[in-house]
Amino acid sequence: MKMKIAAATVFSSLLWTACSMAKPEAPQRVALGSAFTLPVGGSAQMEGGSLRVGVDAVLNDSRCPKGEQCVWAGDATVRVWLQQASGPRQSLNLRLMANGGSASQALGHQIRLLRLEPEAVSGKVIAPADYLATLEVKAGEPLGASGAPDR
Repeated sequence: MKMKIAAATVFSSLLWTACSMAKPEAPQRVALGSAFTLPVGGSAQMEGGSLRVGVDAVLNDSRCPKGEQCVWAGDATVRVWLQQASGPRQSLNLRLMANGGSASQALGHQIRLLRLEPEAVSGKVIAPADYLATLEVKAGEPLGASGAPDR
């Protein structure tokens, strides 16, 4: 009997170790200039290049809940990172407001937060793992004071 318990314990430990050592999902491949959606903790590889982009966290979400009347529409802030080849990651905070998302420039590219899902709902807390950020990465264009490309 003790041998069966010991064997079951060893098997369970090995199974847990194997599952915990599983490799994280490979980053999705996206075309430069196209919109793509990432969960918190997710990353994307730009096609034809060595640039990677990821979402670290939603730092702030004060968007007006759906169905509510708010004096202020609110905003949300998402921390993203960019990495060129095996270089260091560069973190940026992107802000989404009622009139659109902000853009930032890093590593010769422009990144913009287009959308954050799910929508805020009155009385319902959004779990960090439930957020999905829609981003767009383009070859770098100089940004004006408004966060929009200079033209």
